[in-house]
Amino acid sequence: MKVIITKLSQPFSFQRFRNALALFSASFLVTGFSFLHSALAQIDMSVAQDVPASASVSSTGSVGTAAATLGDVMCNVADNMTPFIDVFNMVAYVAAAIFLIQGLLHLHHHYESAREHPHHKTFALFLAGSLLGILPSVVATLTTTLFNYDGDGGSLTDCSNAAGPATVSAVSGSGLDAMMANFVNDISSPITGLVSIVAVLMGLFLIMRGLIKASRYGLDPRTHSITHILVNLIIGSILIATSQGVDALMGSLFGSTEISAFSSLQWTAFNGLGDTTQFKAAMQAALTFFQLVGLISFVRGWNVLRHAVEGVGQATYAQGMTHIIGGVMAMNIYMFMQIMDHTFGTNFVT
Repeated sequence: MKVIITKLSQPFSFQRFRNALALFSASFLVTGFSFLHSALAQIDMSVAQDVPASASVSSTGSVGTAAATLGDVMCNVADNMTPFIDVFNMVAYVAAAIFLIQGLLHLHHHYESAREHPHHKTFALFLAGSLLGILPSVVATLTTTLFNYDGDGGSLTDCSNAAGPATVSAVSGSGLDAMMANFVNDISSPITGLVSIVAVLMGLFLIMRGLIKASRYGLDPRTHSITHILVNLIIGSILIATSQGVDALMGSLFGSTEISAFSSLQWTAFNGLGDTTQFKAAMQAALTFFQLVGLISFVRGWNVLRHAVEGVGQATYAQGMTHIIGGVMAMNIYMFMQIMDHTFGTNFVT
């Protein structure tokens, strides 16, 4: 068969194959972009249908409501970022087709020059293309392997049901303590949902990045090594299942996956302080905001750790672990305060 092909003229064999392949690729891309355009158009229509009739349109064309708060803005951003998950899936399918076609071409060139086109590069292209074509199943397999959980972080991606820190006790009046309590209550669940959906998108991107690096395995040992491929796949899975990653570290550090509720501080231990009700509310709001900062630090720590493994910038393993462990401690700041109180015997926290 190989002898017959080599005897064929160039215009009749390889050139026609290349022309047919180019036509197929162009048709595939046009079809893919048409589906993407239709999907984005449907998203825009669904968003337009969800706009309440009482909403007002500003001079810049943006839609707003008179009763909107900062938490509402965060929820809108989180809700509008969710369709990007489907966009990532479509990009993965297009990349899968490209890699499979490249694998076929690489296999064809192997018989012409086995030294320049070894088999392991062909298998890498086929493997990466196949896994990108079933990206949702790959994500489910990775998260189940690491956490025995098949999902994307549970209700964390839903802004209205995001499992944020405990609600701060309402404070009457218009003082600074009341302002802080209202502010934290407004952004607690929205910022948890926003950070979580960002973590899911980052996780999908890293998993796709790891598979793309796998398709280039053998081209550059420094940037497409097994270590770089695995760190993208593992950290991507951890970011997708952020809530399970938090629970795992929370259980390792504190022996429980539950975040402790606010503990009252015994300000009466100090003489002459007077009424500390307002200061207590302000402290509760500040510590609850500190919990939100801990969630952001936890997500950022995994990205720092990835940079340290890949040698990007001046990131180190110590910086990444400090963000991750410190973020978990900050999320359970009340339990950490109780542990330190019992350790030193100050009897300051009840």
